Amino acid sequence: MLNLRKPQAPPTKEQATTNMLKRMGVANPQPRDMNRNVMLSQIENFNKSDLSPLVDQQRYMVSPHRDVTNFMANSRGMGMQALRDDHPMVRPIFKDVEQRDAFHQLAKQKLNAPGFMSATEKQTYQQLRDWSHQDNAMMDFSSVNTKRSHPVVFVQGHGSAGDKKIYSDAHEATSAKSVASMLDKMGLPSVSQLRANSCFSGTETDLSNMQNVPQKFREQTIEQSAGKWSKTFAGSLEQELNQPSYKTQYLRNKSQVDKMMDRPLGKWGQVKAFFNPDNLTKERKEAIDAMDKRHNRVVGYMGPTTQGAVISKKREQFGKIGYQKHTAVVFGPKDNRSYYKHGDVSRVSPSVPGK
Repeated sequence: MLNLRKPQAPPTKEQATTNMLKRMGVANPQPRDMNRNVMLSQIENFNKSDLSPLVDQQRYMVSPHRDVTNFMANSRGMGMQALRDDHPMVRPIFKDVEQRDAFHQLAKQKLNAPGFMSATEKQTYQQLRDWSHQDNAMMDFSSVNTKRSHPVVFVQGHGSAGDKKIYSDAHEATSAKSVASMLDKMGLPSVSQLRANSCFSGTETDLSNMQNVPQKFREQTIEQSAGKWSKTFAGSLEQELNQPSYKTQYLRNKSQVDKMMDRPLGKWGQVKAFFNPDNLTKERKEAIDAMDKRHNRVVGYMGPTTQGAVISKKREQFGKIGYQKHTAVVFGPKDNRSYYKHGDVSRVSPSVPGK
């Protein structure tokens, strides 16, 4: 007897997320990555029969700092992890020639340093050396293919809970606003997912000593202890990218807006925008609103983002120095596309009202 029933359609991404959370013990899961569905709709609303097969997920790393030691250290660590798991390495993209040159020189220095180096580590440094050569280096996102894959971009720097800035090993401080401006200049695709690859970049409060973190994660109550999303580097970066002032949006799309208005922003308009970034004329705001809007999702971390365990110092009573161990873990099933960087708990725009 023939089975004429229509075959069951595969689950959607939201259904798959819901099923995963149920397997982890969440009673009534509410997937928190609805922004991602909006983002992917920009990619998937094509006639797929006319396109080439899906490509591997593209992963890149950027740093806003002149000092490249932390940039190199994380490129090395994530690269070695990728090679061990048979995945493509995370490729660095450089903000300017000076940063590229410093990165290239450091890669050559690491390769020529005395001492033992494993085959995987050597292969990683060789690839980073080649990627930072002036003939091969990526200086922006213009060559990134966004038709069948959304790029994942790691923004690299040291961070801490409740700090809207990230830092280099040389203690250079860079604000989320400056990072957003840098990404604009580099032509960040609007379908990119950003990961604020800094310790505690997604939490206003330090959760290191909080009990039952895995349980709170399963119950989806972790964000109630994490503080306000807007007070974190990741939240601030997402705000700067997706909901900036009219002045910032104008600077992003200056040539297009000036063409629509038949004139650039005048001196008086520049003065008003200096004191109030939203104080532009109604006509110019309408022209800006007609431009494509960003919808980049930013992921922050509620713990350290190291490959292994982190030992941190803390001052105790009577000047005594104690040590605390933070272990980087992943809660729930391990996604084979997320092997490159492990954080205690990742966090996207929160679902808790008022957070």
